[in-house]
Amino acid sequence: MFFRLMIAVATTVLTIVTSCLFPAVSLSKSAIAQVPGVYPFKLGDFTITAFSDGTLPQDLHTLLSNTNPTEDDRNLRQTGLCL
Repeated sequence: MFFRLMIAVATTVLTIVTSCLFPAVSLSKSAIAQVPGVYPFKLGDFTITAFSDGTLPQDLHTLLSNTNPTEDDRNLRQTGLCL
């Protein structure tokens, strides 16, 4: 019984000391659970939230109008965006 009590006290003290030394690790009321497709981040006093509703495959040459497909492919290869 005494051994269990000592482990409980040591765990409690370690938790309190850790949260005081590393406040970023401790949970706060402002902590928000991460949800897929929702990406909040702080910028100064503001919270900016980016939403992603997924991707949709598109033909790049159809999507880009008034461009040269050969030049588009060359630019994509140079930037490493072309598979």
